Amino acid sequence: MKKLLFALMFPLLLFGVSTDNILALSWMNGFCKANPKTKACINRKNGDYSLTHFTLHGLWPYKKRYCGYKPMRLSKNFMKILEKYACG
Repeated sequence: MKKLLFALMFPLLLFGVSTDNILALSWMNGFCKANPKTKACINRKNGDYSLTHFTLHGLWPYKKRYCGYKPMRLSKNFMKILEKYACG
């Protein structure tokens, strides 16, 4: 997890701290205890990364400007990384 956090935070060290975005992490165990019937919780299996680590929830615009963004085209390798470290 420390390596993931470093990898996510390293670009901020190079380019400065963003005041436009919030990096959000999730503790899925707590979320799933409160919301056990959600798809993200139902689909978890033994050995899933989210059972023992914080997961990446997202990099969100600070002032709730999420709507209107075009979908991003991400590489297959990056999608595999997100499948492991991102919740749901």
